[in-house]
Amino acid sequence: MGGLDLSYTNITSLPEKFSINGNLALSGTKLTNLPEGLSVSGSLELEYTEIQTLPRNLTIGGNLDLFHTQINKLSENLSVGGYLSLQNQKISTLPENLSVNGTLYIDATEIKRLPESLQVNHVLILDIEKIENIVYYKNLEGFASTIFACWINNEFTIVAARFLGALKTFEEHVDKNESYENAINYKIAARECVKKLAKKLNKPFLSNSL
Repeated sequence: MGGLDLSYTNITSLPEKFSINGNLALSGTKLTNLPEGLSVSGSLELEYTEIQTLPRNLTIGGNLDLFHTQINKLSENLSVGGYLSLQNQKISTLPENLSVNGTLYIDATEIKRLPESLQVNHVLILDIEKIENIVYYKNLEGFASTIFACWINNEFTIVAARFLGALKTFEEHVDKNESYENAINYKIAARECVKKLAKKLNKPFLSNSL
C-alpha cells in the first residue's frame, strides 16, 4: 500500500474530494480543516494540527487516532476501517451512523451516551460508570471481571474484555472457554444486564428465546 506523508510541511489545504490509496500523514501541518469528500484507504494521522472538525461522510480505511488533536466533534456517517481512538479528547458526543470495524476507544472522554446507530465490530473500550445507556456487572470470576450490555450493531450486545457480540454468542463463548461454574455466573450476569437495559431503553427482550 502506498501513501502520502505531508507531516510537518507548510501545506495549508487539500483539494475537494481528495482521495489517497494508502496512509495520509498530516501531523504537524498548518491545516485547519479537511476537505469534503476526503477518502483515505489507509490510516489518517492528524496529531499536532489545528483541525477541530471532520468532514461529513468521511471514510478512513485504516486507523484514526485523535490523540494530540484539537478535534472536538465528529461528523455524521464517519466510517473507520481500523480502530478509532478518542482517548483524552474533549469530544462529548458520538455522531449518528458511526461505523468502526476495529476497536472504538472512548475512555477518558466526556461521552455519556452511545448512539443507537453505532456499529462496532471488534471491541468497545469505555468508562462504564460514565455511560448512561449501558448496564454493567462487576466482580465476576474468569476472563473478564466486568461485563456490560449495550445497544449497538442493531442488537443487544455484550462486551467483556476483548469479547464483543450478541448475548447468544457470548453464552456460547463462555460455555466453551470457562469452567461450568464461571459460565453459569457469566450467563446469569449477562442476561440480567440485558433485561435491565431493555427496560431502560424501552426495547423488547424475550428471555425465553435464549
